Amino acid sequence: MANFPIIDTHTHGYFSGWEDPEAMFERAREAGVIAQIQIGCDERASHAAISLAKKNEDFYATVGLHPTDVKLLGNPHPEHRIPGSTYEATAKTADGLFTLFDRWIIENPGKVVGIGECGFDWYHDPREAAFDSQTDIFLRHVALAKKHDLPLIIHTRNATEDVISFFKEHILGTGVRGVVHCFSEDLESAKFFTEEAGFLLGIGGIVTYKKSDILRDVVREIPIEMLITETDAPFLPPQEFRKKNSTNEPVALVEVVQKIAEVRGEEIESVAEQLIANARNLFRI
Repeated sequence: MANFPIIDTHTHGYFSGWEDPEAMFERAREAGVIAQIQIGCDERASHAAISLAKKNEDFYATVGLHPTDVKLLGNPHPEHRIPGSTYEATAKTADGLFTLFDRWIIENPGKVVGIGECGFDWYHDPREAAFDSQTDIFLRHVALAKKHDLPLIIHTRNATEDVISFFKEHILGTGVRGVVHCFSEDLESAKFFTEEAGFLLGIGGIVTYKKSDILRDVVREIPIEMLITETDAPFLPPQEFRKKNSTNEPVALVEVVQKIAEVRGEEIESVAEQLIANARNLFRI
């Protein structure tokens, strides 16, 4: 058990593949994870995230359509379902989906605390085939974030230049805030997002990997006030945790906070305290 509290700002506890999600949640609490934000990836995932947030006092949720799920609109991923849920997606169009998201935000004040994850992903989808559809959905997320004054959760994979161009055209100067989730880019990109856009960087298990020197440079150089912690569970377990576990979970966040403090050469308790303050300030939880 950690001797410091932490917040997992990005996890997917609703995936149907979890063997015993309740036990997983309890392990996290025992390790010092005082809050989790369940991130929506499509209609069914967003509904499941809200359901978990309503069931657990220390959970919160976001609503959104992951860029790689844009092509699945109306036919959500089968794993996005909590045990026992019979919820089926109803929205067949982007208009219908974002009308639904808007209603869920209004109906769940204090529980829906963010919009996304959203952005561009050219790793799973060729840019040429997906650019227009992902751009349209990205813009809809921005509009929803503006309307409800909620932070954006940005996903970018093999698409940093396009995301930065999008920010310059549609986000800079608008007052929209948020986090670049699972940040793994270089210091120049980090400074754009933090200094010019005022967005925070989500730091997860990647910072512990042996080949992540560039990311560790970012963690060392960017002000601690611009960082928050996340797992992206069940994906990307940190180095030591994955030696015993192929699947990530919120309890592994302890290792991430330890690495951040080590890289910065600072006391872990003060680092953890600031990281929690950053998360609370961004998501207003």
